[in-house]
Amino acid sequence: MFYLQLEAPSVTEKEGKVRISVDTVISAEDRKEMTLWYEVSGIDKNDLYVDRVDPFLIAILPYCMEKGYDIQVSEKAGVSVDLLYQLTKILIPSLKGYYDFHMININAKPVYEALKQGTGAAAGVSRGVDSFYTILNNLDGFFPLSYLTLFNVQSFGQYGGDAAREYFRKEVEKAEKICEDLNREYGTHLSLITIDSNIQDKLPIRIYSSGPYRDAGPMLLLKQLLRVYYVAADVNLENFEIGGIARRYNPWIFYCLSTEGFRIQLFGTEASRLDKVEYISEFPVTYDNLRVCLQPLIKGEKGILYESQNNCTCNCSKCRYTVMELLAVDGLEHYDKVFDLKLVQEKYQELLADVVLSRKDSPHNKGVYQALYEKGIITDQIIQEIEGRGSLNEIPNNHDALILGLLDRFLEKVQNGISLEKQLKNRGFHTVAIYGMGRLGKILYRELKNIVSYEIDKNRNTVYGENVVLMTPEEELPKVDLVIITTVYGKEEIRRHLARKMGCEIMTLGEVLNFI
Repeated sequence: MFYLQLEAPSVTEKEGKVRISVDTVISAEDRKEMTLWYEVSGIDKNDLYVDRVDPFLIAILPYCMEKGYDIQVSEKAGVSVDLLYQLTKILIPSLKGYYDFHMININAKPVYEALKQGTGAAAGVSRGVDSFYTILNNLDGFFPLSYLTLFNVQSFGQYGGDAAREYFRKEVEKAEKICEDLNREYGTHLSLITIDSNIQDKLPIRIYSSGPYRDAGPMLLLKQLLRVYYVAADVNLENFEIGGIARRYNPWIFYCLSTEGFRIQLFGTEASRLDKVEYISEFPVTYDNLRVCLQPLIKGEKGILYESQNNCTCNCSKCRYTVMELLAVDGLEHYDKVFDLKLVQEKYQELLADVVLSRKDSPHNKGVYQALYEKGIITDQIIQEIEGRGSLNEIPNNHDALILGLLDRFLEKVQNGISLEKQLKNRGFHTVAIYGMGRLGKILYRELKNIVSYEIDKNRNTVYGENVVLMTPEEELPKVDLVIITTVYGKEEIRRHLARKMGCEIMTLGEVLNFI
């Protein structure tokens, strides 16, 4: 039987930082020994606890469930009895079979002694729309914020390392400035807590299956300081489902981890994305600080530091729809320091076409489309032109033109000597599935055939390439690192369908070309 063993935590202090470490042994094919740690700044060491391994246990849980490793905890430590019950009786049995998670055992001594009751409230300061919405809504009220936090556990690069840590350090400086600005403007007394960790470096796992667990580890570390931790919700409850992408069942995870008078509260599920954008656009603190770009996460995977101080504006999907959301709420002009508004003007017709063409299957663009239509920015005539019955500033948008546009971008990469296969491998994508085996799918296969595990298409007769398996979307799809969607219509519906079945990254061909 393979297992991962956690020893009792130890504490060291250096230069105002407190490091809590746990020696770890993995007994599998090869025995491995390592030390996992959290390094905390901004609180007194007496507000931390070391008689149990709760924060480490929840952080390693998805890794162990994916590998099928039981977890053993040293008799010198233990696990809070409430948490041990929630994990072994509720959470783990509910997750077995999802995203290749296995039923595992936790062998640990239950600790019945209650921890000191915290009184504070905290929220993460990632600088995104959901983060600012959560912070700005909880500066006062029943449980007003006393702390902002920043955790380097996965969000600064999916596989940790020096690039992710350097990016994290730069973000700490920005977070400190945001605390100062809020305290000066609103009379609050916010302090910043930062927590660095090497768990993702030592036990790497994709964010899609582990994000909430890795984030929750540092939250549990602060249980003696806090009574509530506000987690910014990035999905509505209508999208809740257990399986696939972990953030879709965030409410269930955080319910199971809210123990001993400490509550992890998902905040913002009542508001649409557009509502949140409109709300935060009234607060000047967001004008110079809003950060939504996906580029840092992707580049941080394999040690490539993302140097830009701004969002990419038009390359990644998140920037594109945020720009249009700000336009829809008349707020874009305030964000000239974080978005390239000149580039927005140059790409305006393309961005507008995105909204129109994806309005039926994109939850983000659906609301934006309605708002722009009501403002008269999108008209029936424009819709007709974009959908192919005319032209919009000479930009064709019918089916063939969309394919030709992607082919042009693909050819440009090849002519510039860029290897798609090499670039994907550099970002941690070693196995790929292609969805849609039409013209684009076949061309993409020829470029990536060495890393294509299988093809996906509704038509079983469209298999392309020798010794390649073709599967339908309804079949049980084997695990891969990345699925690339090559269709030009219905992309979001396909993405949602695949996300319910798989826990990997799912990108359109256009998104892949933007990233490399």
